[in-house]
Amino acid sequence: SPFGRGEETVMDPSYRRGTELKADDISFSNKQDITKYLEKELAPAMFVGKKLKIELYKLAIYEEGGHFDWHRDSTHSDAHHGTVFFALNTEWEGGELMLRHGGVEASID
Repeated sequence: SPFGRGEETVMDPSYRRGTELKADDISFSNKQDITKYLEKELAPAMFVGKKLKIELYKLAIYEEGGHFDWHRDSTHSDAHHGTVFFALNTEWEGGELMLRHGGVEASID
């Protein structure tokens, strides 16, 4: 998958190996239901007193051996304040999702 490095979009499988689909290329019957559900669940915990609007930007797919090295997600508009991640697959073995913010690291396995 391509990724941004500064102002440039590059392909480097040692840094990121995966596939991505842009939102316009994704179609499923309950797309709006999923975003509304996520807004309802996340707003009270993370955006107290603010209106939350989740928009599907892309779907990243990482198959066996896929990875994305440490990075800070790019923002896509002035209203972009975060990235929502959820795993569609069932159980997996091997890698884990590592998050880092303000010197604190967390592992999601």
